[in-house]
Amino acid sequence: MRHSPEIQEVSIVVIGSFSPESITPYWLAFHGLISKEEAEEATHAVNIPSVSQIDLGWGKFYVDPSRIQFRTSESPWVRAQDFVLKLISDVIPGTPSTALGINISAHYPLTFKEKEALGHRLAPREPWGNWGKKLQNPDSENQKNGLTTITMRQGSDLEHKYNSYIDANISSSNLLKPNGIRIYVNDHYSYSDVPEAKASSEVSAHILEEQFDFSINRSSMIIDEIIHGIKS
Repeated sequence: MRHSPEIQEVSIVVIGSFSPESITPYWLAFHGLISKEEAEEATHAVNIPSVSQIDLGWGKFYVDPSRIQFRTSESPWVRAQDFVLKLISDVIPGTPSTALGINISAHYPLTFKEKEALGHRLAPREPWGNWGKKLQNPDSENQKNGLTTITMRQGSDLEHKYNSYIDANISSSNLLKPNGIRIYVNDHYSYSDVPEAKASSEVSAHILEEQFDFSINRSSMIIDEIIHGIKS
């Protein structure tokens, strides 16, 4: 049985060198990334120097001098891929870029007992000695103790030559309180030390086009197996 998350989000992050000052909703519309109507309805936060934050409703676009990020909680996820792909391929080709992240997060509601059992399985109290005995939560009204977050990393046996690591993190959900959890998978690609990929968003675009579906499916499988282990 598949357990569907109550809240899910996909984000794409590109690390490089960017000019946030020039990026506005109308700039995006001029370059065909969004429609004129979307530009008129978008919310643009301009109160932070050297940062551009644009809320399109279906997705949020963030740019600072070293990073661009697009995130959405609305499927199909390919829409986010298309946005970033067109941006780095057609609008700012050749822009210096050194890394790419394809990330997915999923929030699940748990019962108090399920969350407590998960915390004890992932972080047994015994290795913490006598102090570990103080890390019990007596009831659902008094959840001040125990595991807050844990991350596991796979840094080898990855098929793509630029795939540096996959991080999977489990933490308390800030959206589904008090017992919800958030499972976050960061699929990270790095090419800063590779001569053929010195300074090019074209490499980012190639990876994003080639790996996006595979990455989302792989990360979703990791999340599914984690939540299945919790719920079974």
